[in-house]
Amino acid sequence: MKKIFIFLLAVSLVMLFKGVSFAAGQSSSNGEITLGSTDTVTVTLSSNVEANYYSATGDAYSASTYNTKGTGKAYGVASNSSVIYYKTGMTGPGDLSNGDSSDFSDWDTY
Repeated sequence: MKKIFIFLLAVSLVMLFKGVSFAAGQSSSNGEITLGSTDTVTVTLSSNVEANYYSATGDAYSASTYNTKGTGKAYGVASNSSVIYYKTGMTGPGDLSNGDSSDFSDWDTY
């Protein structure tokens, strides 16, 4: 679970300090996810971890992760919320389409 939070922290730090202009959406492939559209950062994920993020404006985003060997829980964060979202019974990181906490409207929170 630590590695999931590290990924989510990396997304948050990139948004705050790099001023990265995010592309509309990105899903992980080959164990990596590239964040940004002009000043990109590639994050290497742990084995069996999948990730997804969405940002319509570059100022707001939502991000989620899922471990294929884990407990069937996906975890997520949104730029307009201070909670960590989770959903059980998942088979992937979930679909994100709004770039804010409304992507997690049917998820639980910690």
